[in-house]
Amino acid sequence: MAIDSHYIPAFSIEDVLLDKDTGAPLTGGLVYFEIDDQRGVLKPVYQITGASPDYTYTQLPNPLTLSAIGTFEDSLGNPVIPYFYPYDASGNVELYYLRVTSAEGVEQFTREAVPYVVSAGNNIVTSVLENELTNPQFAEVLFTSPITFTFNAVADEVITIAPGWDVVLTSPGVGSLTLTIITPTGSLNRITNPGTLLNIKSTGLTSLKLRQRLYGSPNLWGSGYLTATFIAKTYGGTSTVLNMYYSQSNGAVVDELLVSATLPGDGNYAAYPGSALIPISNSADFFPNAYIDIYFDIPLTTEIDISSVMVSFTNDVNVDNILYDQTSYDRQVDYTFHYYNPLLQFKPIPSYLVAWDFPLNPAQIFGDSVGTQAIGANKSYYAWDQTIVFQTADNSIAVSRESTSLYMNLTATTTTQAAVIQYLSGTQAQLILNQMALEGVSVMFAGSTTTPKTFTVSLWWSVNPIGTGMTSNDSLVTGLDATGYPTVAAGWTEITKLPLQKATFTTLTNIYQMNGFSNYIEPTAYLTGVSFAIVVGSSSIPAGEKISIASISIVPGKIPTIPAPQTLDQVLKECEFYYEKSYSNSSAAGAVDGQNSLISAQNAAIVTTQVGLYASGFNISFKNSKITTPAVNLFSPSTGVGTAVSGLVYTENVLRNSGDLDLANWTQTAIGSKNVYYVPANSTYLLGAAAVSTTNPQAFINYHYVADARLGLV
Repeated sequence: MAIDSHYIPAFSIEDVLLDKDTGAPLTGGLVYFEIDDQRGVLKPVYQITGASPDYTYTQLPNPLTLSAIGTFEDSLGNPVIPYFYPYDASGNVELYYLRVTSAEGVEQFTREAVPYVVSAGNNIVTSVLENELTNPQFAEVLFTSPITFTFNAVADEVITIAPGWDVVLTSPGVGSLTLTIITPTGSLNRITNPGTLLNIKSTGLTSLKLRQRLYGSPNLWGSGYLTATFIAKTYGGTSTVLNMYYSQSNGAVVDELLVSATLPGDGNYAAYPGSALIPISNSADFFPNAYIDIYFDIPLTTEIDISSVMVSFTNDVNVDNILYDQTSYDRQVDYTFHYYNPLLQFKPIPSYLVAWDFPLNPAQIFGDSVGTQAIGANKSYYAWDQTIVFQTADNSIAVSRESTSLYMNLTATTTTQAAVIQYLSGTQAQLILNQMALEGVSVMFAGSTTTPKTFTVSLWWSVNPIGTGMTSNDSLVTGLDATGYPTVAAGWTEITKLPLQKATFTTLTNIYQMNGFSNYIEPTAYLTGVSFAIVVGSSSIPAGEKISIASISIVPGKIPTIPAPQTLDQVLKECEFYYEKSYSNSSAAGAVDGQNSLISAQNAAIVTTQVGLYASGFNISFKNSKITTPAVNLFSPSTGVGTAVSGLVYTENVLRNSGDLDLANWTQTAIGSKNVYYVPANSTYLLGAAAVSTTNPQAFINYHYVADARLGLV
């Protein structure tokens, strides 16, 4: 057998007992081992024999006769260390009383109440082991109690009923499962004092398991003892068997019995401890998909209660009478964080970033598909709204959106690296920087790749306005290292995340993956900043491969989450704070497209035989206010020519002539964040038509506009 913690060594490696009168070794002295509360009744002591791990505990003579030098020896004269077994036949603590005499029977000394063992009562050894299971008393559940599930022809149906707990059942026909949380009053003084118990009833099922699945190593607790306990009772006056098992994923170590409990028909709660030696695993599974199942085989068509479930690993010590480690409700809730954490990450809250939930990005600038840009190596351009794309090789990145995923795809036409960048300034920048000073912010990146890539997220701030010192197709990024971490232009400082200054995420092939990190700074830092930027850079992208980005968010607090859901209209309005156009989203500026174009009345006059168009002032009110005074350009809908409008001349409500007119005939004035006004630049005749009739002459201009207030546009 393995080492058994119930046997406790009585003395150190080599103890010498001395005569109380002479101080000489107590040659031939006698040591009596008696029951402490029945003095005079001898209690056995033992010696350990054999070799690891197959030790044996063999009973020694009682009393023991000391050697010539006053040490312990066995009947063959070999030195020995006595082992106490301070328990009775039922497992109750039963301590020793030691009495030492000389060979002639002269009393030397006595010792009472040895060894030191704490009695737990109820035939169970007090546990100092940690419970490896979550939510052991079902303190948190995911249903309103009571609840009844009904089934019809299901096999191995899995229902998550509580953090950490599933039921797995088979119902060949109509069946049901009823779950109830019982909350006993304190005066009942149930064993292990559970605040909550799970009551289970079923009908029509052919199998029912209550399972907790622990992901990680497929050899968890292999080659050692696993000890377990729970409390339970049955109803109906008939005893029933409730078994608890250990099982590994994809291996031969399955259905190892931990506890076999016969619940008596008296309807009383009792504790049922047990243990098993877990063999070495031969599972071929890997982290994180490998798992261990701890499960109950629930008796069918029988009502039972279960609570205070505990499993602990005791290495090579077999502990088969463990006591449940009683914990408060708060501690049980604390240990459910691993369950709630991924759910919290998927619980969206508003992001500081604009339109980086990419299926909702309106892509106003060029539309969904943007070809490669011959702007040079280590250069940047605006591809979609609030989205700057950086490339390390010239003419290397195409941007697109597929009809199925709607993500933003960055496809390399030649080997390159890429980064996506978003600027925020003014109030938005201050919100982020102040939030960092208070509680920090969290960043989430979600996407997939053709083959594994490394992505680095970094945050930056500046006291300068965005665009300071930049030239054509510049951004703050001037290069990327092998992990996608940027070198930046002068004037930008990284917002550090100690002890790391960057967060590196490695995505897996063709797997939608979410990663996040939290960023904290000192309360007084960065509060003078007026500009903010986020940079998400990639490692090398071979020609023909793509990166699909689902979303990137920055949210307040310490838990990264996906962006909160928004409507397309909400996102469009946020983007129009920086850039708006009269074109439909699918049409880029300069397209020959009459849809959504604007029309403004102009002066019309009869000049001899001609009806003439004369310039008149007109106003454009923006759909949404801009972050700053925008650059406004007009386009002819009929030809797509920029800095032109299309003139229209009518008589008798019939179009008599049309053609492009140079925008220089009007002077842009009174431009602001909400509108722009144009006044005539001259009074000359601009467009005419033969005066077939002088009745009701009319003149108009037709145009599209773009109001561009994008940050960092150069």
